[in-house]
Amino acid sequence: MVNIQHYLLILSFILLVACAAIQTEHEALNFSLGKEKWVAVSIDEIKNKYLIINFIREGDEINEWLETVSITNHKIIKTNLHSPEKELLKFKQGVEKKCPGATSWFVIEKNKSSIVFEWKTKPCLDTHSLYGVGKIIIGKYDIFQVIYATRELLVLPSMRIKWIKKISSAKIEKQLKQKKH
Repeated sequence: MVNIQHYLLILSFILLVACAAIQTEHEALNFSLGKEKWVAVSIDEIKNKYLIINFIREGDEINEWLETVSITNHKIIKTNLHSPEKELLKFKQGVEKKCPGATSWFVIEKNKSSIVFEWKTKPCLDTHSLYGVGKIIIGKYDIFQVIYATRELLVLPSMRIKWIKKISSAKIEKQLKQKKH
């Protein structure tokens, strides 16, 4: 009888440990701003819904920035409702809300799970002219959006290529996360 109780105790312990360390998959954005110095100026989050982090160059003022990068992560609630094109359309509508028709859009690259695009806006109302490059990536659980924008009036071709490459390099990585019961 002692042997059976001993084995049951060991089996219970093994099951307890196994249940406490079940692996679940989640997604993370693999993206780097590089060696240049950026400062996070705002973070907006609702847990398990979205996270938005905005960066400006070190030395820029929060309301008078020259360059900005915004990284957004939205959790997918219902599958099959999202596509890179639909998410780009939502982004366009947000940008053009104040000044319809003031922005020109160009798709640089797209596939079934991501789209890379750029845009230029003309000055309108209280808005500066902007040049931007963005990427939207649709994962299994998350939608990531990486946006670079500048208020510079003249964007050199080398700067344009640099940011297209940098933004295009953003990708989703699947990671395992331990889930405790």
